[in-house]
Amino acid sequence: MRKMLLAFALSCAVCASAQDDPVLMTIGDREIYRSEFEYLYGKNNSGDAIDKKSLEEYLDLFTKFKMKVIEAEAMGLDTTQSFRSEFYGYRSQLIRPYLIDKELEDRLYKEAYDHLKEDVEIRNILFLLPQNAAPEDTLRVYNEAMAVYGRLQNEDFASVADSVGNDSSVVARNGGYIGFLTGMMVEWPWENAIYSTPVGSVTKPVRVSYGYNISKVLSRRPAVGTVRASHILIPVREDMTEEQRSAAYHKAVALKNRIDAGEDFAAVAKSSSADRASASKGGDLSWFGVGRMVKPFEDAAFRLDSGEVSDPVLTGFGWHIIKVTGRKGVEPFSIKRAAIQQRMLHDGRNDMVQNSFIDKKKVEYGLTVSSGVLAVVDSVISAAKGNDSILMAHVPELSDDVVIEFRDNRITADKLLAFYALNGKNMSARQAAELLADLELLRYEDSMLEEKYPEFGHLMNEYHDGMLLFEISNRMVWEKAAKDEEGLEAYFREHRKDYAWKEKHFKGFAMRCADAGTAGEVKRMYSELPADSLLAHVRTTLNNDSVQRVLIERGLWTKGQNEIVDRLAFKDKKREISANERFPYPAVEGKMLRKYPEEYRDVRGAVTTDYQQYVEQEWVKSLMEKYPVKVNREVLSTVKEL
Repeated sequence: MRKMLLAFALSCAVCASAQDDPVLMTIGDREIYRSEFEYLYGKNNSGDAIDKKSLEEYLDLFTKFKMKVIEAEAMGLDTTQSFRSEFYGYRSQLIRPYLIDKELEDRLYKEAYDHLKEDVEIRNILFLLPQNAAPEDTLRVYNEAMAVYGRLQNEDFASVADSVGNDSSVVARNGGYIGFLTGMMVEWPWENAIYSTPVGSVTKPVRVSYGYNISKVLSRRPAVGTVRASHILIPVREDMTEEQRSAAYHKAVALKNRIDAGEDFAAVAKSSSADRASASKGGDLSWFGVGRMVKPFEDAAFRLDSGEVSDPVLTGFGWHIIKVTGRKGVEPFSIKRAAIQQRMLHDGRNDMVQNSFIDKKKVEYGLTVSSGVLAVVDSVISAAKGNDSILMAHVPELSDDVVIEFRDNRITADKLLAFYALNGKNMSARQAAELLADLELLRYEDSMLEEKYPEFGHLMNEYHDGMLLFEISNRMVWEKAAKDEEGLEAYFREHRKDYAWKEKHFKGFAMRCADAGTAGEVKRMYSELPADSLLAHVRTTLNNDSVQRVLIERGLWTKGQNEIVDRLAFKDKKREISANERFPYPAVEGKMLRKYPEEYRDVRGAVTTDYQQYVEQEWVKSLMEKYPVKVNREVLSTVKEL
């Protein structure tokens, strides 16, 4: 419950107050502060910036940028559901580092990495429990585990494991032996218990998603890291005779001898290994660490040096010949940090660092819960006996009684009662108050982030304005101009000379026909039909599902781009046309454009880009009339030129 409510709090972000710094400019009636300009100017003109601007150049860009954002807000683009969902979703991702106990998180990072540097050998007894088990079933299994834990104080662990473990795997029939584990291999509560237990000792029952584990720590060693290995498998099955088993062994020995004599391991694996999945890759099993392979295979692989090949190794699957092709130790913390962080986000440690942060803030802000008011709320809850209407009827009479207080925040009992009615049917009044206090404290801290951390405030403002700039630019310029066919055509006609070509272009159709008659028919169609209709007409009259008489392509080509066009349109007699037995008659229909494109569609990409720039320039002119700009030059002079 606490985790769910705190997650809800993070989604209810509140933007903080304006910066206490001088006004650099006004755009219309909007005041723009120096700190915002300095932040963006510094960020976009840093040492690795590609296109650095002078102070005056950047001031011009910044002014136009802010005018567009102000216009977007005037249009209400920042109030749409899609905008708010995306913005606050992004904000909720960024605020986490500010609402956790960083000191505790760093300790947990170090602890997790220290676990990766050590392997722990264990036996284990598992007490299975469904994830959604009823409370009574959970209690029953826990009591069973505790009873076994009591026995283990005086009895042999392996014997007890074989007698009581309900793990259906071979582990339950092997004294609970699992072998070596390392960090990030099992759920964190279990991992933490294993690494916190001395060699020879037994953990208490540890709750995991699938039940309870009791483990005995047998030994520890420095982590062996990972190996990359290939293998050749000669299977041995339980139903084999001794003669067959002997034959399997001698086949494995013979294969090892061939490799020792110089044959390529991968080639032998491809031809002889029964593990066909890896055989197709030369026997490669890729990288693996401890606990990933059966113990005899793992032990043999980790004893080998890179490039070394083992003698035949017997496992429950058969005989293996193993070749190690690489070894790696534990990667540096700088590399493993991201994986550790991702793991911590999905187990109990994420809640730990956030709850620790909240608890520290409670002390810092002097948070108090009134026992007297809490007793009144408790009596109302008891009298209601679960009836919501009775419960809510008491809300108004508790509106003046402060039950939770910290800093300048006062939460009254009516809010607690309403909170309980919505969320707390399985809680006491005090538990509900503690959860509500967590929620309100976290929400308050969230609302203060922009004020407490200016960099965070600037980052959120930058993202907010960037989203608005993209949306309004798309509406007013990019999409608008790209769809304005009349505007694009008119712009092209006015600026046609700007799109002059340095070389001729052939515009039309290149084709291969089944016979000379088909070529003549296409020529007739071209003379009678609009160019835009020719392809469709060819498809319906000359080509159909059962017969195809022509291959035809429409385009705009320069010399060297199409062999048929080169030979027939550009009259290049040296250009050979490749033979095609089904369509032996090449032909072209169209026109030669010597200097200029015929219409804007011939150069649509370039015209669209130029027209968008024109539309934007006209839009900016209108914005400058709508939002007069005044720059405080005295304040601007205090901004350091980069």
